[in-house]
Amino acid sequence: MSGQHKGGFGEQVHGTIDDHEVTASFGYGNREGEVLLADGHRENDIRRSLHDHYGSGNGPNDNGTDRGAYTGPGSSLSAEDKASLREAAERERRHRNRSRDRSR
Repeated sequence: MSGQHKGGFGEQVHGTIDDHEVTASFGYGNREGEVLLADGHRENDIRRSLHDHYGSGNGPNDNGTDRGAYTGPGSSLSAEDKASLREAAERERRHRNRSRDRSR
């Protein structure tokens, strides 16, 4: 299955980073630790539209992509910012697992 992913990105969520409104989608499976991020609280699916992609620290886009979709705090991706994004992704993963377990 070369080139195919065994994971993806969850439903988008709205939040703020230092009072800067954002829309995010957190990775799962082999996308664990990755985040799609865009300015504003968007209704359109950012997985299928303009977004910046912050990686897990591994692979060709390990430091993310800068397409200008996210311009808020941390857009330069310092080590501290990457750690914060990873922590947020881990919280989302735990929440998703709890929700999945309750539905069984």
